Amino acid sequence: MHILSFTAALLLLLLTPGPTNTLMMLAGYERGWRSSLRLIGAELTGYLAVVLTVLLVLAPAFAAYPSMLLWVRGAAFLWVLFLSWRLWGASARSLAANGELSGRHVLLTTVLNPKAPIIALVIMPQVELNAALPWLVLLSAIIVLAASFWLLVGAVSARGGSGRLTNGTIRKLAATGMFGFAVMLAASSVNAMV
Repeated sequence: MHILSFTAALLLLLLTPGPTNTLMMLAGYERGWRSSLRLIGAELTGYLAVVLTVLLVLAPAFAAYPSMLLWVRGAAFLWVLFLSWRLWGASARSLAANGELSGRHVLLTTVLNPKAPIIALVIMPQVELNAALPWLVLLSAIIVLAASFWLLVGAVSARGGSGRLTNGTIRKLAATGMFGFAVMLAASSVNAMV
């Protein structure tokens, strides 16, 4: 894969709204950009853990046992649905301010994010680990850039809010987006079984 197509594919995928990006935007909105920067490490760790695991261990297993992908999608569906429910019910309090929106939430959401196996199986060059190292460095830089972007979107939204965008409204919008993503996960799993 050429470096420009690799970069473009990653930017397109990582800048698309999804469960991890929703959490990052919410953190930026509630805590501000600077206070949320530490969550980037959790997102980076989650993506790299999945990409390396898939590249080194799971790619042959997924090829041999396609039903394993259904289990991964099912786990992702349940986690995103749970987060959606939690965000919706958090109208009276701030998840980020109370520490409930933690690095653990971002890490687990990223590990269960369907974007991670797409990166590993479709975008990453299928080469040995030594040859993959430069690609992994570029992947890491793009993950940090995309995560920073979503934190910034949240922080700017908080500053530019005119009173109509309250913390409760933002959480409800994030919950609705995550619920929609969970439904898409469920639909893709059902389609894969048919």
